[in-house]
Formats: sequence, structure tokens, C-alpha cells
Amino acid sequence: MKLTNAEIVTHFRNITDIINRREKYPVKFSFALLKNYRALEPENRNVEEARNRLLDEYNVRDEKGIPSYLETGMIEIAPEHLEEWEKGMKELLDIETDIPIHVIPESVLEESGIAIEPTILYDCGFMLDTEF
Repeated sequence: MKLTNAEIVTHFRNITDIINRREKYPVKFSFALLKNYRALEPENRNVEEARNRLLDEYNVRDEKGIPSYLETGMIEIAPEHLEEWEKGMKELLDIETDIPIHVIPESVLEESGIAIEPTILYDCGFMLDTEF
């Protein structure tokens, strides 16, 4: 499935949050969550590394010339670099990558009898196929 880096980051965060809830889900759904987590994780890491390189270039620096976010954790783009930062981030987030998303039929959820919150279903919509 082709996903933009923005979608990769969003889906990775959502799946991570769902997995960390440690709730009971149907086996096939849980398997799809784990498999998709593992497919998205390296790509999410690549996006983070590229973002950090942009931060190294455009973030405000301390008196030693070190990007201040490394010490404070706070992103503060130097005003003179704001346009380049925004352009670079947009370009980074718009890049598309083929990701082997494990898709399951939505019927698996219906058949399980386990109630799943609508927000979780929404967040996992990319991995559910209603046409199986």
C-alpha cells in the first residue's frame, strides 16, 4: 500500500497507542496490529531521522552552536529559517512509500463478538477491508 510519510507517522502512533492499551481484541486483528506495527516502525524511524536532520539545520542554536532542541527537547525554529523548515517538512511528509500493510476483512471484528471502540476502528481503517 502506498502511504505518505505523514500517514506512516500517524498510523504508527495510532497502532502503538492501541497496542499499549493491552485490551483484548480478536486474534486476527491483534496479529494485523502487530504485523503492521513492525512494517511501519522502520519507516517511522526513517522519517524521524530525516526530521531530526532538518531540526539540526534549522532549529535555534545555543551559544556553542548546538541545536537547542537537543538539550531542551523544545522545537524552536530560527525565524530566518522558518520558510525552509516548513518547505522541508512538507516535502518530507509528502514522500510516498510502499508499505506491506496486512489487511483483514472487517467481518473478523463483527464475528468476534468483542466490542471495539469506534475510535480504534477509525484509526485502523487503513488495514480493514470491507470488500472481502
